[in-house]
Amino acid sequence: MDDELALRLQVLAGAVKALRGRLCARLGAEFSGLTASWAPFLVATASLLTPGGRMAFVVPAAIGHAPYAAPLLDYLVGHFDDVRIVAVRTKLFPDLSKDCWLLHAGGFGGRAAELRFSVPIGSIRR
Repeated sequence: MDDELALRLQVLAGAVKALRGRLCARLGAEFSGLTASWAPFLVATASLLTPGGRMAFVVPAAIGHAPYAAPLLDYLVGHFDDVRIVAVRTKLFPDLSKDCWLLHAGGFGGRAAELRFSVPIGSIRR
């Protein structure tokens, strides 16, 4: 099975999708029915943090370009003091077909003035 297909919420039962939608909406993030499961998972995970808490994840590179990632990014900058995404150009997991990036969010309960996006110099192809 294709990894992206396995991550998509449409493989889940309608009741689970509805529950996910209600939970994320209550937390301040509205996702479409086509949103991959990792994005709502990050919102739900963040909601478990105590004030000032932080989280870090390896995430699909889709966080940088997929339309369904926009509500997640809005949520993160609206609920954390500092949000950083590192675009990793080399494969972190060579056996996966999708590229992965790094996400770090710190200062839960705050509000970021910006989303910090970086590409490590050594990973830029010339």
